Amino acid sequence: EGKTLTLDQVKTIIGRFDDNDDGVLQYEEFAQLWMAKRRSAMSEKALRRAVVVCGYNEVGQQLCSLLDKANIAGIPYVAFARKTEQIAASVTDGARVVYG
Repeated sequence: EGKTLTLDQVKTIIGRFDDNDDGVLQYEEFAQLWMAKRRSAMSEKALRRAVVVCGYNEVGQQLCSLLDKANIAGIPYVAFARKTEQIAASVTDGARVVYG
C-alpha cells in the first residue's frame, strides 16, 4: 500500500506543480508537468545507461532509495508507476518516477 500524506505534504505538492495558482491540481496537469520535469532532470546520455525500475510499490521504493544512495557512484535511474498514490509518494521521497 502507498504512504499516507499529511495535509502539509499535499499542500506542498500542489504548490510545487500548480501552474495557474488556483490552488487546485488536476491529474493531467500534475502528470504532464511531472513527466516534463523528470525528463529534463536527466540528460539523454544518463538515461541511456539508467536503471529502469518498473513499479514504485514497496519493493520499487526500496530499490530507488538504494539507487539514490548509489548515485554518488554515478548510477542514474528512472522508475515508472501507474498509481497516483505511488507518484505522490515519489514526490515526497524525491525519487525520479514518471507516469507510465
